[in-house]
Amino acid sequence: MRRRRPARLIAGALLLSGLPLGLAQTPVSASVPGQHATSVGIVVARGRVLGVTGQPVAGASVYLDAVPPPSVWPGKRSPHPGEHVPWKLVGKTISSSSGSYTIMIRSLRSLKADTAADGIVNMQLTAISSAGAALYAFPRRLVATSAGLALRSNTGTGLAAVAPQTAVLHLLRTRATETQSPASLASCLPVHIFLRTYKKEWTIVGSTYSRFSGVKQDFSYSKGQNSNIGVGDSASGSKGSFTEGGSMGISSNATVTYPEYRSPKSVNYLTEIVPAKYVETCDGIYDVEPYEWAGGAKSQNTKPQKARFCTFYEKRSSFTKDTNTSGTFSTGLTVTEIGFNASAQTGWDTDATIAYHFTNTGMYLCGLRDYPTGRHPNFIVAGR
Repeated sequence: MRRRRPARLIAGALLLSGLPLGLAQTPVSASVPGQHATSVGIVVARGRVLGVTGQPVAGASVYLDAVPPPSVWPGKRSPHPGEHVPWKLVGKTISSSSGSYTIMIRSLRSLKADTAADGIVNMQLTAISSAGAALYAFPRRLVATSAGLALRSNTGTGLAAVAPQTAVLHLLRTRATETQSPASLASCLPVHIFLRTYKKEWTIVGSTYSRFSGVKQDFSYSKGQNSNIGVGDSASGSKGSFTEGGSMGISSNATVTYPEYRSPKSVNYLTEIVPAKYVETCDGIYDVEPYEWAGGAKSQNTKPQKARFCTFYEKRSSFTKDTNTSGTFSTGLTVTEIGFNASAQTGWDTDATIAYHFTNTGMYLCGLRDYPTGRHPNFIVAGR
């Protein structure tokens, strides 16, 4: 992995000299539908950098790294504690006088080597200044279109166009940012160091809800399914100090089946995920993120959501949802060893579906934010 570090330094030098990062000989794919392209690159993220009291921070260095899954790391092996992980710098900019920033990638081909087999590519923003440091993670899916490579949503069908990620980077004061000079911080390219894994934790990846009897409920979580799990950031790395800063996608490599349930019953469906802890050089920020899927299946009783976008289904009819994205579970995963509650969200697609079968009577089926067949129902409930 040491061979990758000079490449990061070269990339940083290109950006500092005003040249865009990426494959300079490759033209920008401005014709890809949904792509936010300019004459010098594809806009991937934008937002503002704010200090610890909420004031705009000018002159902060903002980096964008591609975060490859362990399955594509050199040697495809587990890292050792203290080892540098092969995250790749793909963009860099400086925040303006109002604290705003925009990060572009010259060519999406620069992401291919850091993409999982199912096209998922996780990315992380890092902001560094003498006022503090911040991290923010977000996932995308890299897909091939007739007009070229494009970034799409990593949940649901993975084909929906997405706007550039908007992230407000709230700086945290760290020992590293308080003890180094502004010039030293500005010239330092952060490297990510693996510290440890934690014990596997049960994580909510789906749910079904029913208020009345006469309904059967199914949930499937199949090979290739992707879930977004919250990433925790901390200035000290100590227990209870982590707060959520975006999310990363993690994919299943096998199929888990869950029991069929008869109503009235509302159920959360869980599987186990292994979290890991990292620290960044330069700024000293710690983060905890999903490391690997461990498998397992467990069901958990819950209360039904209150949904109001309803349509009627007669006796012996059924409904299956296999597109779009589910709602977000705010405490989908709890890393007990550090006291951090992470969000979890799963997309409904051909690899993860929910189904309702109306066996004994007709019933209304309701979505929380939209009709069950709509683009954003979030959660779906049998009965109103």
